Amino acid sequence: MKRIAGVTLGLLLGLFMAGGGVRAGGVDVGSLEVEQWIQGRGSLATSEVTLLVFWEAWCPHCRTAMPRVNEFYRDFAAAGLNVIGLTRATRGITEAQIRDYLRDKNIGFPIGKEKDGGMSAKLDIDGVPSAVAIRDNQIIWRGHPSRITEKTIRRWL
Repeated sequence: MKRIAGVTLGLLLGLFMAGGGVRAGGVDVGSLEVEQWIQGRGSLATSEVTLLVFWEAWCPHCRTAMPRVNEFYRDFAAAGLNVIGLTRATRGITEAQIRDYLRDKNIGFPIGKEKDGGMSAKLDIDGVPSAVAIRDNQIIWRGHPSRITEKTIRRWL
């Protein structure tokens, strides 16, 4: 009986895990809440799948993840992947410091300053870096951006 329960639990967990993140269908994303655009201008309606990446310029894990996310953006934009970075600009980080980082790392996707943490709260983001994949205004995946692979993105598209 324990073996059956363990196998069942394993199968259930497997159903909820995708590319290292959690499938999270059914959550209505609503509109994008941005106080100001630091680089470019993003929209949830511009493509088949949007990857929202929550990050901070002071965060070492974010600074590692962002160039990799940028590679995905460059490789999959033509196939329908939209990427938007959102920051709250915490810990005294200035807009100039954010722009310097984006320029130094050649980050090409739009970056917005989150309005009063509204998107983080709405999407249940409690740490950085975090990412949420959205299709048809519904969350289809959430997790750490380092868990995203090319295979994961192909599945989304």
